[in-house]
Amino acid sequence: MEHTELLNYITHLPLDLPGSLFHDKPKNSGTARVSAASVNHFAEDVPDQIQKDILNSTLFAQRAANAKYPGDQSGSKEWYNFYTDILSKLGWNILNFRRDQVDNASASGTCSELVLSLLMGFLSPNEVDLFKDVLEGLKNAKSATKIFESSANNDKSANFQCGSIRMNGNFAEMKLGVYTFSTTAHIQNVLFWSWKDQTVNFYAGTATLLFNESMYAKVREAIMDRLGNNMLDFIDNVPLS
Repeated sequence: MEHTELLNYITHLPLDLPGSLFHDKPKNSGTARVSAASVNHFAEDVPDQIQKDILNSTLFAQRAANAKYPGDQSGSKEWYNFYTDILSKLGWNILNFRRDQVDNASASGTCSELVLSLLMGFLSPNEVDLFKDVLEGLKNAKSATKIFESSANNDKSANFQCGSIRMNGNFAEMKLGVYTFSTTAHIQNVLFWSWKDQTVNFYAGTATLLFNESMYAKVREAIMDRLGNNMLDFIDNVPLS
């Protein structure tokens, strides 16, 4: 796609962007951040500008996918195909994306326990420990939790992502986990929701993504213009211990 054509595509792509919702967020410090329905941990070697670019590009892709596949279509195969297609247009090289149904999901007790068990087969032990810390921090981060919950929870279904980001040479590398589940019960507090006796249909996927900052720089201003105040409304820090 030519540069002018890509900028025109970004400018006119429908996004699911409601009005300003969150104005009471404390300014926490830390290297974990929520971007709508995505929880991200950044290693210390990831520069601030690249962190901002990653948060904005993934937010843009989420809201574009939500606009095209709203409500309970969020998290569908089509949703993720569109989501990854948008990311690829914004400078992301997506490797080895796979998504499957998880057997006996309800045996894990809570959503966070299941997510951590799935991450153990994908992240390093140290990265898993860091994500445990992120989830603990999220329990006490009211504003970040409010953002995540409003974006991930669709009443009886949920769709969200977890990313672990570090530098790999000149590129930022994200190990991405994607998660979608549905049930007959009304879901509250997605990440810490307990299955109890509910039947749960749970899908999980993983991918490794490489972020090309020089490619994204060509569309950075266009993305920021489209997101506007939503960069503030849907992104927040998660304090780490």
